[in-house]
Formats: sequence, structure tokens, C-alpha cells
Amino acid sequence: MDAKGHMDHKISLQQSSEIIGNALAHLAIARGSLIDDALQSRVYLEGLIDLDPHLVERACRALGLIKREPYEPVLPSVGTIRERVEIIAKEYAEQDRRALVAPMPDDADNDPRSWIYCRDCEDNGWQTLWCPGTHAETRAKSSDRNSTLKTRACDRPNAHPAHSYARRCDCRQRNPKLNPYAYTSTLAK
Repeated sequence: MDAKGHMDHKISLQQSSEIIGNALAHLAIARGSLIDDALQSRVYLEGLIDLDPHLVERACRALGLIKREPYEPVLPSVGTIRERVEIIAKEYAEQDRRALVAPMPDDADNDPRSWIYCRDCEDNGWQTLWCPGTHAETRAKSSDRNSTLKTRACDRPNAHPAHSYARRCDCRQRNPKLNPYAYTSTLAK
């Protein structure tokens, strides 16, 4: 998969279309209807088949949590789903990029014990983030939001208000303060 979510052809076209078809059906049900038009299904499949089906599935899950306005179509446009896939793919690409690079200390102090290798977690292994929620009312009034927290949607499957949450930092395996063998294993290669 590339940064735009295009599939790397590790699964068959048949498997991909089944995963995408199921994701679209779940999206339609989550938004209060069914896909009853075979032509509509085919158009959506043709518009999304070149993307990673697991990212399409995740995008459909996220879009299914957003409240549908009156007279709004059951399924968002193919372009909207593709945009959501692209956003998710960029998040994954950023995580992958961070996982490959060993952290370097941010300061030039001579004492390695005072070095901070990761600004995201400050070397404790956990990131505290802010989820904007899936309710339009809570997104509009985010007065409870701590401005120091990065905004990132959580993986809750149900509709929920805005909240803070913690997740494991991407640096856990390569941060020498959290994993003392991180640098020795890198140097041994």
C-alpha cells in the first residue's frame, strides 16, 4: 500500500471485492438503509477496487459513525470514501516511517540520562491524544480540549463524544530509555 492507500496486490481481486462489498453493506446499514441497487454496488466497487480493501473497510466503519443528515444519500460519494482512505493511509505511513527511524535526543546535554528521545511521549512510552468524537455537537464545542494534546480519532466503533485517551507510542521498540537493547541491536547490524 502506498501513501494514498492503493493496494499492493497481496490479496486477490475476488477477496478485495468481497471485503469492499461487505464494508459498503455495513456502511449502508449503519447509516439506516440497505444497498438494493446492483448498479450502485458495481459503481462503488469499480471506484474503490484499486485501494487497499482493509483501509476501505476502516474508512467505511468511520464514515458509518457519522450521523446522516435528512435527505443525504445513504452512501457517501466514492470520492469521500477515497479521501477517508487516503487520510488513514497517511496515518499508517507516518507510523511506519517513525518505526523505521531510531530516535535521537532533542538536546545537546552531555548527560545521556537527561536526553529526551521522543517528543510525542517524552520517553514514557504512552501518547495522550484528543479524539474529537463522532457527535457534531461535541465537535463544535471543544472547550474541554487540552490544547497541548494532538488531535487523532480513536478506534471506538460506536458513536461517542470528544475525549482524551492514551495509546502506545510508536517509539516503544526503538527508544533506548524504554528498550535498552534498541541501539545495541541497531549497531550490531
